[in-house]
Amino acid sequence: MTQNEPSKRVRRTRGAEIMLQDLPLGTRLVLRSGAEVEIVENPRDGQWLFVRPAGSSDEPELVFAADVAELPEQ
Repeated sequence: MTQNEPSKRVRRTRGAEIMLQDLPLGTRLVLRSGAEVEIVENPRDGQWLFVRPAGSSDEPELVFAADVAELPEQ
């Protein structure tokens, strides 16, 4: 990747937090574990999300905001 190419992921950094309450259903996220998931329900409280592995039909899991590491380019 050259210096002028955009990054493929928006990294969560100090002072630039992901605003979870604004994310729509279907948004993909990367968790701290490295798993890529998609939002299936967002209570819009900014703390919790129901997600499942991206592209799967598994049962949704509840994750906390601190578990979210990155927002991949959509």
